[in-house]
Amino acid sequence: MVRNRTKRERGEETERSRYWRGMMSARERSGLAPAEFCRRKGLSGAAFAWWPRRFKNDLAVAHAMIRDLLKALQERNRDVETLRQQVERLRRYL
Repeated sequence: MVRNRTKRERGEETERSRYWRGMMSARERSGLAPAEFCRRKGLSGAAFAWWPRRFKNDLAVAHAMIRDLLKALQERNRDVETLRQQVERLRRYL
């Protein structure tokens, strides 16, 4: 049986991750220390510390995907350039 991929596996952001990204941004804008920000907002310090690591892991996966796509595009561009050169050579003979 094939299972459906999760939103995270599909590269989609969940409501929870959007919420925590917002909290991370709000903490940075507030200028407060993480512990003070969590106390004022009633947030779990452990959860607040966990989410940046999660986002960092997501970022590492995204960077790997981008690197792979870039490599594929570079190979494709080389192929296109080779074809262009071949067409130019053929045009000279026509």
